[in-house]
Amino acid sequence: AYVSSRGRGNKAVLSTHIFRNFVYEADVRVVSQKAEGGDAGSAQAGVLFRVTAPVNGADGFNGYYFGIDVKNQAVVLGRAGTKAPVWTPIASKKMTLEYNTDYHLTVRADGDHITCYVNDDGTGYPKIDVADNTWPVGMVGLRHWLSEASFDNLSVADYSEPETEEPM
Repeated sequence: AYVSSRGRGNKAVLSTHIFRNFVYEADVRVVSQKAEGGDAGSAQAGVLFRVTAPVNGADGFNGYYFGIDVKNQAVVLGRAGTKAPVWTPIASKKMTLEYNTDYHLTVRADGDHITCYVNDDGTGYPKIDVADNTWPVGMVGLRHWLSEASFDNLSVADYSEPETEEPM
């Protein structure tokens, strides 16, 4: 497991591979909140995808973030950019979450279609389902914000959505 327990927010990026259409999975745990500088507004951990131009700082990248926010009882999908606006929320959904509990996050990305799941067994519906083509390709990674977090069982594989038959 990868554990990050210090700093306002950290990220780790796998810089050796570029992905376009993929399924990305990881077990994510927010161990506890780590308020810093008087900021106790959230307690997040999640996955980064389609990352380019990473620089220092939690939001220092072009790409997407999907994660859990235990403090605010929500899952969050957002887009970061190294130029203003630095952070753009795309979607969030309320969900009951607990500290020190593993959540299996899955992101499926095919073209501009992004679906995000929590604890999906392959039969459920996505928590978040959007179309966004701002960042079409990039690296994958991990990120936390105002929390101690752990990450395990990461996997990335090529993915394309199944073809649907047109009704006659």
